[in-house]
Amino acid sequence: MLTLGLIGTMILAGCGRTSDADESMTKLRIGVLPDESREILARRFEPMRAYLEATTGIPCELITPDSYETLLSRFIGGEIDFAYFGGYTFVVAREEIGAVPLVLRPEDRQFVSYCLVAGTSTATSVDDLAGARLAFGSKLSTSGHLMPRYFLDQEGVTPEKHFGEIRYTGSHDATARAVRDGEVDVGYANALIIDAMLRDGRLAEDDIRVLYETPPYTDYVWAVRPEISDDVKRDLTDAFLALDPERDDHHAILRAVDASAYFPAAPNEFDAIALTVERMAGFEDAR
Repeated sequence: MLTLGLIGTMILAGCGRTSDADESMTKLRIGVLPDESREILARRFEPMRAYLEATTGIPCELITPDSYETLLSRFIGGEIDFAYFGGYTFVVAREEIGAVPLVLRPEDRQFVSYCLVAGTSTATSVDDLAGARLAFGSKLSTSGHLMPRYFLDQEGVTPEKHFGEIRYTGSHDATARAVRDGEVDVGYANALIIDAMLRDGRLAEDDIRVLYETPPYTDYVWAVRPEISDDVKRDLTDAFLALDPERDDHHAILRAVDASAYFPAAPNEFDAIALTVERMAGFEDAR
């Protein structure tokens, strides 16, 4: 796994930084992590976009980049003002330009990944999957790559040595489909997204089986570029904190993004993730 500094250097090679203050913010450009298909992301986040626009009074544009790398590049380069990051992408943005975390869900402090196998698989442990085809999500995914790899390492398992093939699908729903369709034998994915896919019928109960879930860690967060004014930061934070799950309209907004509520993010919320990124540096040389 690349170090934070090297990741940032590679991403910055494709963009130019901007640091203009938001003295006359006429539009808030909101980028969301493409951890599912664009169609699903638009459906999930459009209610939040409309709510933020109505609550803050600032016109809001929803941007769904085509990759985790593109989200980072556009945020660092000043093309996105406010972003929904995973833990891994956030610590890179914080390292590079001082991204400021605003809010996260209670669920984000106890996040887990699922290890998925096909519904017909007879595997009972990772040991049974030696030589199998493994799918991670994006290389920059916290729940679809970083933390599953870290926990495998803690058990003495190096994916490049244990599995016969490793592929990166780019998103959690793509990983689930790859397992379901027999393109891979095992995959790691965001537990909340898999649960949502089972609820809404994108996955049938017998399509996949959760072999195990990882220990908990901290993941997703909403963060802004550092030059965004304190007034806008406050208005955005207040808008999230005002979401009341007891109100039908607010409940629909929260449910769409798998949130029970929001609370302020602490400055050191993702320090452990940053340490994990550094710890796992060099994984591609572990073959």
